[in-house]
Amino acid sequence: MRKLSHAVGLGVAALLLGCQGELVTEPSSIAPAFSIVANANGSYFVGKGDVQTFAGWNNTVVQKNANYVDFQLNSSTTTSWTCTKTFFTGPDDTEHVIVQQRQTSTTTQGFFTTQGRNISEGLNGPNTGFNLTPDGAPTTVTSGPAIGSCPATPSGFVYDDNATTVSDGGTGLQIILTTGAPGPFLTPTGKAVNTWYNFP
Repeated sequence: MRKLSHAVGLGVAALLLGCQGELVTEPSSIAPAFSIVANANGSYFVGKGDVQTFAGWNNTVVQKNANYVDFQLNSSTTTSWTCTKTFFTGPDDTEHVIVQQRQTSTTTQGFFTTQGRNISEGLNGPNTGFNLTPDGAPTTVTSGPAIGSCPATPSGFVYDDNATTVSDGGTGLQIILTTGAPGPFLTPTGKAVNTWYNFP
């Protein structure tokens, strides 16, 4: 297995994250602060300790809730840029400048089949983390003109080479705790059940 501490490339995901001030044309990746392990079979592994830290759980709680933790990929970005048209009129060649604001939004969503890795026989319980298997290819929806494009010639507008991409909320990997646990159900500190949170 290969440990990726800062960036996990999903391969099939085409995420347009960050790249402030640049024209974004290449697929990016999930970039969590926590460590994720990429398995040779294309699945991923999130350690139990990372989930405990995020949710404020002790080991007892994470063992009780291990079967009710799930993950998804969710990224929403907006890319904005301007196009400028300059022209002159009249006998004095009066200069006129028109600036057109343009933007495109991109949303990428993908699902995982999440399964607890129960391989421990120690005192801390059997679960040591979570295996994430991509459930099909992520879906990417783009709304708006092509990034960096301007109204078609002969409009006279020219791209100002200033595309900026910002996140609209979803930042990549997200986590949820679902209801349905048998017996006493312990919810994470400060977190609600059936709610997706950015992870970490």
